[in-house]
Amino acid sequence: FLFHLIFNTSFSKKKKKMRITGGSENRDLQSMMAFEGIALDKFEFSGKQLIGKDYDFKVKEFKNGKLVSTTLIMDSKEDEYFKIKRDTFRFKMFTKVGDDKKFKIEIAFGGFSSKKLTFNLFDKNGLYVMKTFLGGKTEMNLPATGKFYIMSLITPTLHKDKSSSYCEVAQSGLDPEKLSEKYNIPHYFLIEMTLK
Repeated sequence: FLFHLIFNTSFSKKKKKMRITGGSENRDLQSMMAFEGIALDKFEFSGKQLIGKDYDFKVKEFKNGKLVSTTLIMDSKEDEYFKIKRDTFRFKMFTKVGDDKKFKIEIAFGGFSSKKLTFNLFDKNGLYVMKTFLGGKTEMNLPATGKFYIMSLITPTLHKDKSSSYCEVAQSGLDPEKLSEKYNIPHYFLIEMTLK
């Protein structure tokens, strides 16, 4: 599938935008990625206020409503080379949910990439799927600096009539860290970004 979302935030009478595109425009490649359980999400931030900012990415793992681990994917403060130097900042996120019950994630930038991380999965509620929290919306407010979630890896909520839903969870508007309380999702991951 291919999707396109834009996020806006205003500060200092200026706007910062974040654009996400998902999937591949090549249908054969997209079919192969789907077969292998690979997702590709492309992010683009734009705005002069990005220049000189640092950032980091973390994976937060939740089990039975509890945060059980926070794993750093990368921190731009590790090297001056990684700092945002232009008014446009792009990166790609590759994720894979394999038949081996492993979740893998890597973030690729212009001339470098993060380390690849692997996590164990426990699909009690069904298959894991990468989701944003936007639903049908195209815009949402983001902080000028600070932490925010850019993606999640969730299983569906299960109903008494045996039906299930991913969208009900992703579009609930709840604090992502509280999803298990209402939707009884025993295990999920949040991808957090911080602009500094």
